[in-house]
Amino acid sequence: MADANESARATGIPHWQADCARCSRELSDRLVADGTITWAESLAQPMWVCPLCGNKRCAKASFHGHECDRGDAEVARQQAQAEQDRAEIERRGITRRQLIDERLAAFMAE
Repeated sequence: MADANESARATGIPHWQADCARCSRELSDRLVADGTITWAESLAQPMWVCPLCGNKRCAKASFHGHECDRGDAEVARQQAQAEQDRAEIERRGITRRQLIDERLAAFMAE
């Protein structure tokens, strides 16, 4: 299979329509070197997101050859923790501030 940069360049596809952020940067660098676009025009880059999961932090967003990792694992962990916190707040009938204060007091007591 042809490199995405080469196929985009050969077909006249603008650098911002390449497969991923890396290919777009490489293609725009080549177009600047060729004199096809100016350096300032090469700076116009869209926000790249994974075509499968839609996450901008997914490895596939930065390079199309990577596997989709469904985004950042840390973000997923934080979202799960937030969901657990919401469930505990609802179950106990307390405020978020009270939950944070309790956790801080328990941490300080250790």
